[in-house]
Amino acid sequence: MCHNLGEFSNYDLFVKADDDLMYDPDQLIHTLSRINFDDTRALLGFLNYQENEQVVWPSGAIYAFSKQALLALCEDKRALRGLKGIYEDVHVGLALSRIRNDPQVRYFNLDNLVDVSHLQYKSSRIKVNNPQSTLYM
Repeated sequence: MCHNLGEFSNYDLFVKADDDLMYDPDQLIHTLSRINFDDTRALLGFLNYQENEQVVWPSGAIYAFSKQALLALCEDKRALRGLKGIYEDVHVGLALSRIRNDPQVRYFNLDNLVDVSHLQYKSSRIKVNNPQSTLYM
C-alpha cells in the first residue's frame, strides 16, 4: 500500500476482512463511526496481546487501521524490516509497535461490538470444511 499511498490518502480508515467472514457492514460502520480517528494511529480489531513482547495485534479475521497508522508505517521503513514469514495480522501489530515517533498507537478492541462469523475453509478458492461456524462476539 505504501507504493500507492497517494491513491489511498483520501481514506481515513482501512478495513481488512477475510473472504470467508460474515458480518453486518452496517454494524461495523456504526461502530467505527463512533471513534474519532483524526491524527490518530489506530489499530482496531479482535485484539491479542503478547505480554513478553509487549505487542498487540488483531486476529486476522477482520481488523482496521487508520490512515495515520499507514502513513507512519510507510515513513518508518525500519518498522517493516525482518517481518517476513509470519501472519499478516501479527505483522501489522509488530510493525506498529516498532514505530518510534509519537503519538503512540491507540488500540480499539471490537469484542462485543461487532458480531462476526468466520467459516473454516481450505482453498483452491473456497471450500467449506465445517458447516459449523465459529461466532466471535
